[in-house]
Amino acid sequence: MEIHFWEMIARTTGSFFAILFLARIIGKKQLSQLTFFHYVTGITFGSIASEIAAQAETPFWDGIISLFWWGILTIFVSYLTIKFEKFRILFDDKPSIIIQKGTIVSRNVKKARLSNDEVLMMLREQNIFSVSDVEYAVFETNGQLSVMKKLNLTEEWLQKKLKRKNVTTVEDVFFAQVLEDGSLYVSLKEGAPLNPPS
Repeated sequence: MEIHFWEMIARTTGSFFAILFLARIIGKKQLSQLTFFHYVTGITFGSIASEIAAQAETPFWDGIISLFWWGILTIFVSYLTIKFEKFRILFDDKPSIIIQKGTIVSRNVKKARLSNDEVLMMLREQNIFSVSDVEYAVFETNGQLSVMKKLNLTEEWLQKKLKRKNVTTVEDVFFAQVLEDGSLYVSLKEGAPLNPPS
């Protein structure tokens, strides 16, 4: 059996630094945040790099060209998904509401290819044991479940909170979120009058 020791050392080193370089360019995401597109891209990167490193019959520069071209395509598609919502939905899909006001939305559960048992398991992982305790549950594009528990809040409560923050109209609000301690975080739109925190 013929062994190409130095050739394989050089090929492995080259593919190692090529994939490291491309990973730095493309960007970084935590594993828990990977969408289907990024997951497939990562597997393909690894597959091409291992082919270059481990297969002596694979022309080295052909493999490197393939690896870099895959990186360019990944960057291009990532740009499209950031810039255009339609492309983002095409490549990454979009989040699905699978529980709304304590009721399982069966059509969205089926569309997400989940079973009721899987939904209940994901709820239990967040220490929620009853669907009736859930205001909204969203199945994210990375396969995780985001849950908002019922808070029994009213529109009157919201208006009071906004008034305390000197927000005169809801139209000035860009983003609002109820925090775990029951307080309200508010971020105003650009151009809206800045108000001192209450």
